[in-house]
Amino acid sequence: MNSIIELLKSMDTTMFVASIVLAILVIVVTSLMVQKTLFKRNSRNFVIVGPPQSGKTNLFQRLTTGKLPVLTVTSIQPNVGPLKVDNSQYGENFSDVIVSDYPASSKMKNLYLYPFLSDNISSCRGMVYIIDASAFDAEYCHYVANDLLTLLPITESIPNGVDLAIFCNKCDYFTSRKPAKIHLMLEQEITKLYGLKLRNLEKVSESAEDMGVELEDSLNTAFNGGQFKFEMLEGNVDFLEGNVFKDKIDSLIDWFCEKTAN
Repeated sequence: MNSIIELLKSMDTTMFVASIVLAILVIVVTSLMVQKTLFKRNSRNFVIVGPPQSGKTNLFQRLTTGKLPVLTVTSIQPNVGPLKVDNSQYGENFSDVIVSDYPASSKMKNLYLYPFLSDNISSCRGMVYIIDASAFDAEYCHYVANDLLTLLPITESIPNGVDLAIFCNKCDYFTSRKPAKIHLMLEQEITKLYGLKLRNLEKVSESAEDMGVELEDSLNTAFNGGQFKFEMLEGNVDFLEGNVFKDKIDSLIDWFCEKTAN
C-alpha cells in the first residue's frame, strides 16, 4: 500500500513539473510567433534596451499607450506594440512603426534580443538605450560599456549602421551625471574594454579568432588614435536627457519622429 502511495506522489510531482515546463514553452513559442508576425509585417522597428530598473518598461508603455503605467514589474519576455505619439509636427503616420522593449538579463537577451537583431537588423530604424543617470557610477558605466560592446558590432554590421539614442533617465536629480559626462565616461570605458578584448583574441585558437573577426572589425573605424569615439560610428548617436517617470521625454519623442520621418 505504501509503495502505491509513493508511486502516486512521484507521479503527481512529475506531472506538476511537466506542466510548468510545458507552460513556459507555450509562453516562449507564442511570444516568438507574435514577434515574428509583427516584425515581418512592419518595416519600421525600434528597440528599447538598457540595464535593469532603468525605466525601459515605463518608457515602452508611454510610447505605445500615450500614458505612464501605474505599476510595472520586471519583464520576463519582450513587450511589443505600435508607436503612439503626437505626430502633428511631422505629419507622419506611425501606424506601421513597432516598438519593442527587451528584458535586461543576459539569459533573456540571448533568448530574444540577439536573435531578433540578427534576423531584423536591416529593418531597425533605431535603438534606444536607456540608463539611470542618478546611478551612473564606475560600476554602472562598466556594465553599460560592456553591454554596448555586444550591441554595437551588430548595429554597425549594416551600411550606415543603426541610429542610437542613449537616453539619460532621471537627469533632473541633483546627484545625476550629466549627458556630457556620461558620454565621456562611456568612451573611456569602451576604449579600455575593447583593448582587453583584442588582447584576449590573441590568446585564443585560430578558429575561435576567425569567428569573432567580422564583428570586431565593424567597430575598428570608431577608434581614432586608439580611442573610441561615438561620432565615428556609422550610425548616429544622440545623448538625450529627461525623466520617464515624470513624463519628461520630449527630446526622445522628437528623436522618434525624426527617425520615422527619414
